[in-house]
Amino acid sequence: MAPTDTVAVSIVKNGGTWEIDVTDGSAWWYKVWISGWSIPGASAEWIVEDPTVGGQLPALAWFTPVTFDQGTLDGASPGLVPSEGGQMYSSASTATATPSNPDPVDADGFTVVRGPVQPPPPVLS
Repeated sequence: MAPTDTVAVSIVKNGGTWEIDVTDGSAWWYKVWISGWSIPGASAEWIVEDPTVGGQLPALAWFTPVTFDQGTLDGASPGLVPSEGGQMYSSASTATATPSNPDPVDADGFTVVRGPVQPPPPVLS
């Protein structure tokens, strides 16, 4: 994968197995099956976050805006609402990543930016 690539993700529960597919156009594909994962399946999350490296939490890398759009839940819009979004904060209580409100037309997407200023929602695609 490369910066600015568009990625599609599908997460489906089939009996006791979760199937997760990630595709990047025709250039890249990843599939994983997870069995015995006992969760209620009542929610899903997309997170842009700071990883732990060598047991330490480094500064969050600078990133360009990341847009999640055309999300579905059982084949329909998930009906995202602003109260479901959340900012990420550093240990200094400074917002380091901020989501937009959901897109206003179909409530199936949002954008995350580096910093404390809320970005505009994605445009209908």
